[in-house]
Amino acid sequence: MTEQNNSMTTTPEFQINYGSMNFGAQSARPDPDAPRYAAIDAMVAPLSSDEYAFIAKDSGERHVLTHHVLQTLDQCREFRTIDEHVARVASVVPGLTQHDRIRKGLEGLAKTGLLVSDGDYLTALEREPESQPRSLHAIYIRACDRPQQLRLLLDSLANYERRFRVARNVVLLDDSIEESNRDTNRDLLREFARAVGNPVSYIGPVERSKLRQRLGKAVPQAASSLEWLLDRGPRTRRGGGGRSWNLALLLSAGRMFAMLDEDFRLPLHRHADVQPGLEPNPAVAASARFYRRLEDALVAGEEESQDPFEAHLQICGDRLGAAVTQEGYRLSRDSLRGINLGRLEHLRVPTAAQSSGLIGSPICAISRHRASGTETCARSRLPRPTSPRSCSTIATCCRARIRMDAARTVWPVRRPSSAIPAHSSCICRWPWAMPRNPTASARR
Repeated sequence: MTEQNNSMTTTPEFQINYGSMNFGAQSARPDPDAPRYAAIDAMVAPLSSDEYAFIAKDSGERHVLTHHVLQTLDQCREFRTIDEHVARVASVVPGLTQHDRIRKGLEGLAKTGLLVSDGDYLTALEREPESQPRSLHAIYIRACDRPQQLRLLLDSLANYERRFRVARNVVLLDDSIEESNRDTNRDLLREFARAVGNPVSYIGPVERSKLRQRLGKAVPQAASSLEWLLDRGPRTRRGGGGRSWNLALLLSAGRMFAMLDEDFRLPLHRHADVQPGLEPNPAVAASARFYRRLEDALVAGEEESQDPFEAHLQICGDRLGAAVTQEGYRLSRDSLRGINLGRLEHLRVPTAAQSSGLIGSPICAISRHRASGTETCARSRLPRPTSPRSCSTIATCCRARIRMDAARTVWPVRRPSSAIPAHSSCICRWPWAMPRNPTASARR
């Protein structure tokens, strides 16, 4: 039954009688080249004791289904071949046992669009996305009483700027307590600007406080919240890394930016075991490799040859599914096998943030920054973690965010530890790892 002229009508394809003869469940031997189908995601509401309203979430198209048809679709949520679906329905749904009739019914559901094939799904993702030219507003660096680490990061960033002949805006968010360290950090930023010609800005405690006061005068009813979100709490001596994220979001004003910590290093390295293609399954965990020596971890993998900031700009703000049109990030039909279609919604929403991995000590690897919004695992495929026995150093792809689209985020509410993506956005991880000094971790 399909919707025509805003009314529900009955069509013969849904008058399905599966019979009552029981031939027993048959073992399906799937053809590796056969298309796989999954039931579309929908909302269901009962209309009577044996009829249900079935409303597709993506198109809003309405259908009226019998109880048996609804049960059949419920068993076909994952991408599998028709033979596999037939075997499952026959073994699970009471009263539906004749394989030929079940197959005919499933084929009718596919023709009506209630079952979508993997090929049609990928074709829809690969359609030309609506994209606009993107630019990077600034590279923000969070610093906290470690001027020597900041010096090494700025030196490596200067080499990158010269290598790719760019001059990006660099903003230092200095959270240092010691005044001498703030003075040193300010001098290092000036030296960096003189060396490469980049525009730079320094925001320390004084500048942060002035900005908060200006905002408080403009929005007096939010003065107390602004102190908590941007400056520092009543019992803390420093603003903290989360508040630096909030400040960067505010200063970016809807534009795109990158966030680095002072103990990061360039260049980035591609994980040694990366395989081409996106991993669409959001349940796949980030992978790690363990090394006995730090030196081995730091040289593992291949140095990334392209500008990582530009690589992130190609995807950030677009649907994550748009990446499947780019070489190295394509989706294969096999990668969809067994995945519930409803768990692939992250491929169809804008990407609010992207992240790279970390190379460093275990204390860095197990420290994962989590957002309070939707977080996905769309990244290049990595192997399962290896055993950590007798290992003292780790090279990992954990969640160190490197980019966020501030146009698609909302303010956190009394939670300064992280910025919160909007409900219609997602975070994705990439197969690059950024070296991080394992001996200079600072508690934020």
